Amino acid sequence: MNQQQLEVVETLKEYIPNLMDGILEVINSITKNKFKDTTAMMSDIIEGIQWVQEALILTSKGLYSEVSGVNLNELLSDILKSYEDEDIILAKDLLKYELLPLTDKFLEIVEKM
Repeated sequence: MNQQQLEVVETLKEYIPNLMDGILEVINSITKNKFKDTTAMMSDIIEGIQWVQEALILTSKGLYSEVSGVNLNELLSDILKSYEDEDIILAKDLLKYELLPLTDKFLEIVEKM
C-alpha cells in the first residue's frame, strides 16, 4: 500500500466511528419523533457512506468483497425513498438493521488493513 492509501485508511479509521455515531443520532431522533430534524444529517450520512465505499474499493485489496453481497446503492435508495415518503418506521429500520451493521462491517475491514 502506498502512502496515500495508508492516509486514506487512517482517515477511514477515524471517520467510520463518527459516521456510525451520526447514524445512531438519526435513529434516536426518529425514535423521539424528530424525523424532520434529521433530513440534513441523512444527506451527510449518505454522502459519507458513498465516500467510505469508494475508499474501501480503492484501498482494501479485495477485502471489500466481504460485503459485496449487499447492494449499497439499492439500500441508500431505499433509505432516501423512505424519507421522501415520510415512512418513519421503514427509515429507522433500514438505518438500524441494515446500514448500521454494514457500517460496522466496513470498520472491521479497515481494521484488517
